[in-house]
Amino acid sequence: MKQQYVEFMNDEKLLPEINMPPEISYIIQYINLISYSGSGKNAICETRAQSLFPLKDAIVNLRVADFCYPFKSALVFFLENIWFDCEKEVSEDFTM
Repeated sequence: MKQQYVEFMNDEKLLPEINMPPEISYIIQYINLISYSGSGKNAICETRAQSLFPLKDAIVNLRVADFCYPFKSALVFFLENIWFDCEKEVSEDFTM
């Protein structure tokens, strides 16, 4: 079931059917770009990506995005690749 959901959410042909403003589409592409640039790289690339989109901003945007699933999936991909799977230790600067 999880695999089918992931395939459904990553299906590029469904994105044009969802009416999103161009600003949100731009932000989704921006988040995906910095996610791919920092995934599997060294700590310097991850630090640069973390400075471009801080963890507090990512969590606030994740809470605000109710049913915009392409935006949520981009944020989860970013959090997974840049913050959770990082090569350096992250200090606890935030509270959830």
